[in-house]
Amino acid sequence: MKKRRAVTISVTQAEYDSICTAFGEYFNKCEGADDDVFVEDANRDGNNFKTFQKKYKRACQRQLVKDTVKKALATQKSKER
Repeated sequence: MKKRRAVTISVTQAEYDSICTAFGEYFNKCEGADDDVFVEDANRDGNNFKTFQKKYKRACQRQLVKDTVKKALATQKSKER
């Protein structure tokens, strides 16, 4: 079995909102399905989507922290000059 490799993707807020809307519509269609296998697959997709949401929000938070630290360091350097 091959090792899994991390993949980095760049998603804008607008793209993220579109993905959330599309998954919401998908889940609404899945709720009325009679096929057990289809519902099971939809539940798995839902879990994967929740993981994606968590990772996206965590990445946004990390980026905000990085930007804040970078700005603070730049401000400190300008004060020292």
